[in-house]
Amino acid sequence: MVLYQMVATHMDVNGELYTESDDEVEIDDEEVEIDDEEVEIDDEEVEIDDEESSPYYAAYLPLPRMLNWKWNEAVPEDVRKMMSAEVPIPKSLAPVKSPNVHERDSLGRRTLLWATLHHEDISRNRDKYRGRKIGSVPKSISQQLYYGKKYQFFGDVGHIIARTLGGSDSLDNLFLQNTEVNHSMGNFENSLTNILLKYPKNKAEMFWRFSYDPNNSTTIPDVVTVSLKLTVNSDFTGETSFRYRNKRGPTYRLAIANSVTTAKAIDGEKC
Repeated sequence: MVLYQMVATHMDVNGELYTESDDEVEIDDEEVEIDDEEVEIDDEEVEIDDEESSPYYAAYLPLPRMLNWKWNEAVPEDVRKMMSAEVPIPKSLAPVKSPNVHERDSLGRRTLLWATLHHEDISRNRDKYRGRKIGSVPKSISQQLYYGKKYQFFGDVGHIIARTLGGSDSLDNLFLQNTEVNHSMGNFENSLTNILLKYPKNKAEMFWRFSYDPNNSTTIPDVVTVSLKLTVNSDFTGETSFRYRNKRGPTYRLAIANSVTTAKAIDGEKC
């Protein structure tokens, strides 16, 4: 997975985040290097006008932490059974899908979601859109996520199931996502798509956990955890889990009434 590397935020060898001072930072006497390789993004997302938002939104990289979680421990047993039983989308229907919501919190917000992605569905989706430019998410949909303009500085409209994996543009497949993660996840999703397209019996079972801080009453999750089980040619299986913080880091707190009135620096938080 390739991610943008912000100058001010690093992760040490133990997986802990720390902030770089104005002086040179060294870890075990080795100089920290930043990868300047440009990341290409296939999926066009709804973007906020940089000129308008730059005084209030500062880029922050919530570095994902790989989790030493076993699939059977990360995913509830009843969800695992439903994933295994999920079949490809009937050919009479469009090859697009949204995640299944397994659990909501007391405010009705999504907390546990899952989906099984099959080679057949992704292949049909790829054929359907081959040679066609996919536009942005409809403005009427994005405005619902942004609550008009209330949350317009909180990030991008992100897909839970990426478009390249057959994800829909409906509200149940969208959430406001940290801008840097939204862009950089494209590389991971494109790689997963290429793997699933390789053999007819390939599939990916995906499980998402949305977590909300106690003082967060919005529908924007503070932490997103993703668990993936990949089956190749009905034989080999592999598992991985990772987590990232889905919010602005040591940047600015937004005070929004009818318009943005103040911006106050705050400390970032670790996952």
